[in-house]
Amino acid sequence: MKVVLRTDGPIRRWHQRVGERLAAAGHTLVVSKTPGRALPTGLRLLLALERRLYGDAAALFDPVGEPVADSDGDLVLEVRYDARPGERALAGTLLARRVPYVEVVDATGRALAAGLPAVEAPDILACGLDHVLARTAKLVVTAVGSAATAASLQAASAPLPAGARVPAPVFGARTLATKLASRLRPAAARLPPWRIAIRRADTPDAAPAQAWTKDAFTPFAHDGLRFEADPFLIAHAGRTCLFYEDFPFATRRGVIAMRELGAEGWSSPRVVLDEPFHLSYPHLFVWDGTVYMLPEAAAAGCIRLYRADPFPDRFVPDRVLVEGVETGDATLVAHDGHWWLFATLAGDGGSSWDALALFHAPHPFGPWTPHAANPVLIDAGAARPAGNMWHEDGTLMRVAQDCRTGYGKGLSICRVDRLDAAGYAQTVVARLSPPEGLAALGVHTLNRAAGFEVIDLV
Repeated sequence: MKVVLRTDGPIRRWHQRVGERLAAAGHTLVVSKTPGRALPTGLRLLLALERRLYGDAAALFDPVGEPVADSDGDLVLEVRYDARPGERALAGTLLARRVPYVEVVDATGRALAAGLPAVEAPDILACGLDHVLARTAKLVVTAVGSAATAASLQAASAPLPAGARVPAPVFGARTLATKLASRLRPAAARLPPWRIAIRRADTPDAAPAQAWTKDAFTPFAHDGLRFEADPFLIAHAGRTCLFYEDFPFATRRGVIAMRELGAEGWSSPRVVLDEPFHLSYPHLFVWDGTVYMLPEAAAAGCIRLYRADPFPDRFVPDRVLVEGVETGDATLVAHDGHWWLFATLAGDGGSSWDALALFHAPHPFGPWTPHAANPVLIDAGAARPAGNMWHEDGTLMRVAQDCRTGYGKGLSICRVDRLDAAGYAQTVVARLSPPEGLAALGVHTLNRAAGFEVIDLV
């Protein structure tokens, strides 16, 4: 198939990425010129400044050639940012510190693919361009596949309102101030002060509520020399335990710690898993009477399973489930006779907050197969896992992070409408901000088990 992608600027590196991926699928990409104004000088100067400050930023925005005159093809596509085409629309949205809703439309204006990327540093235009264009490239490839198969569109979360657009020189001054402030602050002061809070569950169900009840959470005390996050509960062999990420500021490397419920309350924490690389998100499950842990270990470049030996005091490596991937917050569930792993994908220049990948297997130990459409969802508001999944009347439910205004700012309760080897779809049924009374700006994990409900807060 000859695919024509229309642009009002030069051919950029992200277009090259699209062309390579389409060529691998047997398609040909032609980048075609459409009328449009050049980017203002101030914007180009801002990007040059950010390159000096942050190195090879905005690499996907690098010009690499000139588009051809308007061309016909089997499929003509255009990218729209908040319903407006063109590079100025993208840059203007990012200058307003807003991440645009990205749509890839055909010649009739019909959307074939859509997503809401995440931008991890909204005060750096170059970062925003890289993160959005990395996901735009994926959406263009998805659109070509959707046109060929007439697949239905999976919509993403709606973006939140933007602030006023800031002129490029003012934005640049803020970028410089941000860089200077980062250099002056101590390393520990730049880390978010995550803490864990717990309460008795108001019902015995495993399903979290879709709205906070009045029962108050009680934060765990700690020494102020660390943050604690990603809490998971489990009741096994007559013992109730809380596992979580323990991140000492001195080492800047997460380990997995545990507290146990006893007659006098929760015990002091003790470390149960430590590796040379960072660990977090200790997702747990029981198989054949043994407790297994699936912690996030993105730095290891794989999804690695650990086994309790003995429970709950120590976990040892058991096997690698998926090789050669950089994933976040892998969460396992059995559904309709299959096993599924949900995780976010990093790499490719995009954020680690917004791209949901799936893997499926006949058994929790594998062999695991990546979903053909990975990432199956690009959505800063409801992609990254935030806790265990559960079933309600046979329907699979999941909790995801809402990162539309930043990492860990809120939660999304999602109903899974489709989950099979050919596709995925979900609907957000509720959004949760931090519970009142805890002086918190964000919440990014929610789990319920053993008669308790646990969250983390920042």
